Amino acid sequence: MMMHKDMYGERMSSQMPAIELLQHIGYEYISPDETTCLRNNFYHPILTTILKEQLKKIHRYEYKG
Repeated sequence: MMMHKDMYGERMSSQMPAIELLQHIGYEYISPDETTCLRNNFYHPILTTILKEQLKKIHRYEYKG
């Protein structure tokens, strides 16, 4: 029971402000339920569909005009 209280304290004192800051600078919050749907499996933490989309946006270049 004590662990739950400590987790709540950490969430309010550090995790929530961090999430709010990241949202303020343009990141989109994805809920844990949404991330579960986007993962290939529980042991694969990288959201590959989002990663591919972002890499296409970031790494564009023009070749020979």
